[in-house]
This record gives sequence, structure tokens and C-alpha cells, in this order.
Amino acid sequence: EKKEEGISHFIEHMMFKGTKNLTALDIAEKFDSMGTHVDAFTGKEYTCVYVKMIDTYLSSVLELVSDIILNSEFKLEEVKKEKGVILEEIKMYLDSPTEYVIDIFIDSLFNGHPLGHPIIGSNSTVEKIGREEILNYRKKFFHPNNTIISLAGNLKSTEVFSLTEKYFGEGKWEKKWMDFKI
Repeated sequence: EKKEEGISHFIEHMMFKGTKNLTALDIAEKFDSMGTHVDAFTGKEYTCVYVKMIDTYLSSVLELVSDIILNSEFKLEEVKKEKGVILEEIKMYLDSPTEYVIDIFIDSLFNGHPLGHPIIGSNSTVEKIGREEILNYRKKFFHPNNTIISLAGNLKSTEVFSLTEKYFGEGKWEKKWMDFKI
């Protein structure tokens, strides 16, 4: 919906701001201690978290990624701080005529369809995003039926399936999110 512009991008940012188990610093230190490269981005139809790592850290990385996806707390004070960061990001984006013109073109091409909406949102939509909106949107769209977990490299399929089930298996998301208090 128009009023939800920018929420997926907001969630992408907030996943790294702390979980029930780890602070933002803990998350960064854990990824760094394994020598990984971790990043995330949001597209028109998806949010992606990706990690490049040495295969021996597979279990630790999957555990950490599952924690940021399933246990992010979206603390109110962090939501307020990140809102300011994203509003600054919008200002920088608007200072780039090439990107802005492309979004205007895409918006007119899709004529009101959600694919025409800007990924980052707008000042008005981002200012209205609150913790409750984030949690409700996450519950609606960030769930197992909308998720692809993809792994490549020097990995054994039995280990991949076992660890994926362990950290993302049936009931893990629904149980955590249905009981989550706003």
C-alpha cells in the first residue's frame, strides 16, 4: 500500500540493530570474528541478507542470520534513530537527479501499482512508520512462504538441510512472531 512505502527498507536496516539475544555491536563483532562479509539490500519485490564466508562457519553464520531475521527487537528508540538515518538517505537520493528521474519514470510506467513506489519510501511515509507498523508488516510479508534460503559453495547438502531446519525450521517463525508483544 502507498502508506507502506519504505517499510521493507526500514526492516532491512533494523535487523542489524539488535535482537533478543545480541546488541548491534555483538552482531557486528560476531560477523567480523568469522571474517565474513555481510550486507543487505531491498529491491522492489524482495529484501536480501547475504553473507560471504568460509564454509567452516556455516552453522555459526546460519545461527546468526536466523537471529537477526527471527529475533530482531525493533526497539522504539532504535526505530526513532533509524528513521532519522533513512530521512537523510532520502535527502541524498533526491540530490541524485538520475535516480530520481528513473523513479518518476517507473512510477508513471506502473501507474499507481506498488511496483512503481520508491523502495526507500518518502519523507511522509517514513515519518509515519512506527514500531507497530513494522511488526505488523513483518508478520504479513517476512515469513517462510515468502523466503528463499540459498547456499552455494563447498557445502554438504545433508549439513545444509540439517542446519537450515535447525535454525529456520517449521514453527520457528510463526511461534516467535505470534507471541511477540507490541
